[in-house]
Amino acid sequence: MVTQRERSARKRTKKRTNNRWGSEFIRLAAELAGTSASMVYAVLNERAVSAPVSRAIEEARVQMNAVRRRVA
Repeated sequence: MVTQRERSARKRTKKRTNNRWGSEFIRLAAELAGTSASMVYAVLNERAVSAPVSRAIEEARVQMNAVRRRVA
């Protein structure tokens, strides 16, 4: 029988959610690219390469920064 002490740290830790980029940013980039949010995450995490999604990510950043500047 394996005790908890003998288990790897990966099995003991709570699964984390990817919240580095806000959900609004991901939704906007997916909408601009006409693709899914998972594809946007794949491009951001460098697991996939897509020129339209990369352009949409940059456009979403510009739009989000413009909103922040206007509000502040």
